[in-house]
Amino acid sequence: MKVMYLHGLESGPTGTKAKKLAERFTTHAPDMQMSVWDLRRHNSVARNVVKQKGLLAAGLAGSVAGGLLAGPVWCAGGAVLGCAGFSALNRKHVVKKAVSGSFEACVQVQCAAIREYKPDLIVGSSWGGAVALELIRRQIWSGPCVALCPAYHKIHGMMASESITLPDGAHCLIVHGTDDKTIPIANSRELERANANIRLLELDGENHKLTSAVRSGKFIEIIEDYTREQKL
Repeated sequence: MKVMYLHGLESGPTGTKAKKLAERFTTHAPDMQMSVWDLRRHNSVARNVVKQKGLLAAGLAGSVAGGLLAGPVWCAGGAVLGCAGFSALNRKHVVKKAVSGSFEACVQVQCAAIREYKPDLIVGSSWGGAVALELIRRQIWSGPCVALCPAYHKIHGMMASESITLPDGAHCLIVHGTDDKTIPIANSRELERANANIRLLELDGENHKLTSAVRSGKFIEIIEDYTREQKL
């Protein structure tokens, strides 16, 4: 069975969950080049903020990517947003546009990956879980999906866009820890209430990374149970 893994915001194709999936399934994890502040990541929010100010042409991002500012990369994005001439009035608009650009770029990365890889199952974590749900909403992906602590509400709240309604025939299992401090489990409960084809599995005491479930192997057991349920 072919699994496509959509990684989290500050993670990548070689993260822990991707490795665990690869031990059990034929797994492909496209790199979305995503981050909040890291200007070296092509689809980062900070990089999209910089583009709006025209600072890429001045060579700032090129210097960072070239390693000249390798040490303070993570604070560089914050300095751009806080000190590059944004007024308090338009800062919200700038962030909304930057997040929207990053999210759309990641959706397009995964669109291309679906066409090329033709997976049987998509698994997405946090930011990747939100991208997975968006692929379903747009009917780009109609197959089964497992979304781990998806950040859909948080991302779409920043973009001031509507919540998700999945098309008929699509199905998604959401796995969410009750002790998630990053993405409240209430968000996933709301998604389940609004969509008959979303099922929520709550993991008592688990954090945003589902650390215990990943370490113990329960994470893979959940995926295996779901694949049997979906007759994959």
